[in-house]
Amino acid sequence: MSKGKENDHPFLGSLGYKTLSLLNPSEVNYLLQAFHVLPKNKNHGFYTSLNHESPKERLWVDHCVKHIIGPQITPLLKDYEPLFGTFTIKKPGDDSKLAIHLDWSVVDEEKHNAIGVWIPLCDVSPENGEFGLLEGSFRFGKTIRGSMINFLYAPRKGPKILRNYLSTYKAVQFSLSAGTAVVYDMRTAHFSSANKSSNIRLAANLVLIPKKATPKHYFKSKEDEISVFNVDKKYFLTEFLGAHDVGKVPIKTIKIQNNHDIEEQHQTDASVESIQSIDLRSKTPHKVSFLSMWLNRISVKYAFWKFMRN
Repeated sequence: MSKGKENDHPFLGSLGYKTLSLLNPSEVNYLLQAFHVLPKNKNHGFYTSLNHESPKERLWVDHCVKHIIGPQITPLLKDYEPLFGTFTIKKPGDDSKLAIHLDWSVVDEEKHNAIGVWIPLCDVSPENGEFGLLEGSFRFGKTIRGSMINFLYAPRKGPKILRNYLSTYKAVQFSLSAGTAVVYDMRTAHFSSANKSSNIRLAANLVLIPKKATPKHYFKSKEDEISVFNVDKKYFLTEFLGAHDVGKVPIKTIKIQNNHDIEEQHQTDASVESIQSIDLRSKTPHKVSFLSMWLNRISVKYAFWKFMRN
């Protein structure tokens, strides 16, 4: 497994992630309002705004997340631009636990690194579901992640790929104040605990890619083959999560040499056991003024009405 520093992003460093206070209380409240104008969703446990059936609703979330988070993060990542934004929703219950996994590959990772930004819109604690990751796990080696099944392909690293991650890298999880971001290399394995509180735990996510990179989608088209597609920047928002028919011929196919080197991420029996908890919550109350909250509510409701009409 590669331990070299040739793939370290200078902003993220050798561990592959950074935490920082990114949004102020008014910006957090704006995104909360943007979530609450959406029609009620019947999903339970853990889900994302990409699971909303309406493409227009998915595009609304993308618009709001880019509008608020984009101007804060892009000055820190000058060669990057937002690809898509989402909300992740963790409803109360044991089924809201998110097992160890890696996000989809959205660029050619032999040439480029994609970066994820995860920001809770409420304070996060052990009670409502901390965000966790494996430090330095972006160095595991070549992997490809994509759809048909939510697959993880790691040439010559199987079997039990996620178990190999867990035995190699240190697990940490964070308690955070609303508006504090975890910025991470998207090759990083991560997870979150169940929401045992009585309230929804809501977070905003933004995926960024290098400006010179072409977005890609990887699809397990056959038992021994992965198809690679160039896609436009709205593909992940306008298609259902897991869709693969992009209406074009793949730019290439990748042969799976050994069935032991590919696994379905959410059917793995790997579980995180030894975890270091890190509490980064601020002692200063996270408050938004009544005026700011009222203005956000009016502004968001009007923006949503206008957006859905167009």
